[in-house]
Amino acid sequence: MNLIKGLYQWVERALFNSLLRKLLGCMVPIYLMLLVLSGYTLQVTRTLRSNLSTAGRLDATTLEHLARTESMAIAIPILALVVAAGAFLTFHLSVAVPLRKITGIIQGGDFSKDVDLDTHDEIGQLAAGFNRFAGEIRNILDSSKRLGLSIAVGSTRTTKLASDSAVDAQRQGALSERITRTSQDVAEAVGNVAQVTGHITASTLENLEAARMTRTELLEADASMATTNRRLAEFSALVVRLNERSERIIDVVQLIEGVSEQTKLLALNASIEAAHAGEAGKGFAVVAEEVRKLSGNVGEAAEEISRNLGDMLREVELTSQGIQEITMDFQGTSGILGRASEHFAKLVRDFEENSAQLTGATSAVGSISGTSVEIHQQAQDIQNLSATAEGRLQESTRFSGDMNRATERLLELVSRFRTGTGELESVIQRTLRWRDAMETRIQELAARGVDVFDQSYRPVPDTNPQKFMTSYAAVFARELQPLFDEARRDLGSIYSVALDVNGYLAIHHSGVSDPLTGDPKVDVLKSRHQRIYFTVETEKRRARNTEAFLFQTYMRDTGEILNDLALPIRIGGRHWGAMVNGFNPERFLQG
Repeated sequence: MNLIKGLYQWVERALFNSLLRKLLGCMVPIYLMLLVLSGYTLQVTRTLRSNLSTAGRLDATTLEHLARTESMAIAIPILALVVAAGAFLTFHLSVAVPLRKITGIIQGGDFSKDVDLDTHDEIGQLAAGFNRFAGEIRNILDSSKRLGLSIAVGSTRTTKLASDSAVDAQRQGALSERITRTSQDVAEAVGNVAQVTGHITASTLENLEAARMTRTELLEADASMATTNRRLAEFSALVVRLNERSERIIDVVQLIEGVSEQTKLLALNASIEAAHAGEAGKGFAVVAEEVRKLSGNVGEAAEEISRNLGDMLREVELTSQGIQEITMDFQGTSGILGRASEHFAKLVRDFEENSAQLTGATSAVGSISGTSVEIHQQAQDIQNLSATAEGRLQESTRFSGDMNRATERLLELVSRFRTGTGELESVIQRTLRWRDAMETRIQELAARGVDVFDQSYRPVPDTNPQKFMTSYAAVFARELQPLFDEARRDLGSIYSVALDVNGYLAIHHSGVSDPLTGDPKVDVLKSRHQRIYFTVETEKRRARNTEAFLFQTYMRDTGEILNDLALPIRIGGRHWGAMVNGFNPERFLQG
């Protein structure tokens, strides 16, 4: 069976690969059988005629029948051939031609027109069904184009948002890493603070105890100073009394000195009287001399006592002054000790309050230390989540890009089918004509000797954004810019320009090919010529595209989301670049 099936498939593919051949394949065997039958009939008729002539039995009636049979044998194949030709022509016109027309429409992807057949058979029903199917296909294709455009715009925005979010997540990761390091430092610092706080608390308790002991000692010293001060006061009073008594002793000494002087006078008088008495007065003279000497000694002693008392009085006075100064110092010191005692009392109270606060602070710092550890762990979790989010956003960006390219591929595929409706299909058809016009103009420049394939891009000094010059830039500016402007007006596009396979744009539209102002924000919008647009994947794909057209959705360097339609340009059979056109996506989403 497989052998028979394979043989049939080979014969069908090699010989009967169309309806007409199949029809001929069915008719030719029948016609051949008719020819065989006709030939056999002629042979039999001729044999009968010969046999009957030989037997002498051939009459006019028999000859007439044989002649009629021969005529029928000859006429039937001819008639069959005429009928077969008519049937073949009828089949061709009523079946093959309509099917070929439907096939051509399907193969060409042109669903813009209905199949108009003036027939009411199954082919007519097939044509009516195809027209209904084509109508559904038109609706589906139009909806698919709009949906694809909407998805492309959304995926472009999603890609941009995901890309920005990935950047933000990367920054968040860096910040969370810094927070993690900071929280770790804080945790360590808080731990150190807790340890230091513990030491301070212990030290404060020790200082509190020392302050209490010092205050006790100050109170004792103050009491001792009070006792000393009291004794100094008593001693000062004693010195005062001693001074008073010393002054009375001075009076006594002065009295003694007066007595001594009188005694000296009496002794002198006695000596004089003893001299007058002669021998009888010698003993009295001796006594008088001794009295004089005694009075002299008493006077000297009184003088000595007076000098000593004077010195003693001065020393007593100095002692009294010193005691007064010491008393005043002791009083000052006592006041200082009192104030110091009060200060130490306040210090003790402050130490007690600080000790209580430090105890609470130590507990709080311990709690903060635990919280800092938790914060550090949470910061690490945030950092890990940021890294995970960044990876997912990068993956989302990649998926969005893949979805965008898949949507563009879908739009490219469905746009190959012509529905006769929709703004996108109309724009593509008009853009094809403008592409051909630009291709022809560039071909003419090449024929005139202009090196349109010059790729020696010479940087223009001191330009931002960077500009480049080629040998054909000036010619393009002069001869192609009017064509670009006219194409943009006709297509209603944002731009309609031609750039080479490396994205070099020699000239842009009027109004955006102005000289540089020096302000990059202005120049990026108003001086867009003589630049290479070959940075992002969208720009690379459109410049290198060789398919019939490439329809992309991307975000421009100015921040706009555009639909970019690129059609390849070939010069002398060589891929030169592309005509690129930018459109507002809302234009295709509305109609």
